[in-house]
Amino acid sequence: MKFIFTIVLFIFSFQVFSQTEIDGLMMQKNYFCVGATYGKSSFSQYWEGNLKRENANLGTVTSSNISINGNFGISKKLNFLFSVPYVWTNASAGVMDGQKGF
Repeated sequence: MKFIFTIVLFIFSFQVFSQTEIDGLMMQKNYFCVGATYGKSSFSQYWEGNLKRENANLGTVTSSNISINGNFGISKKLNFLFSVPYVWTNASAGVMDGQKGF
């Protein structure tokens, strides 16, 4: 099956066109777009193989992040995309110190 997929991919690779990962549209030359995102997640149980575990030494582990994202049109067919994330974590129990940084 992998061999057939590789052959089909090779045959059609000459007709493949690229696009940005979200909307498929390219930013016009000298245009700039910027935005921010925020996310937060937490867990107190996790899977280790087939076992669902709960670690009392960690309690609930919380991770938050904020990110500044942008896109600049260098030319009609070339864009410069960037992201600058800041992440911080915290555990509600135990001696694990939270971490934060870019």
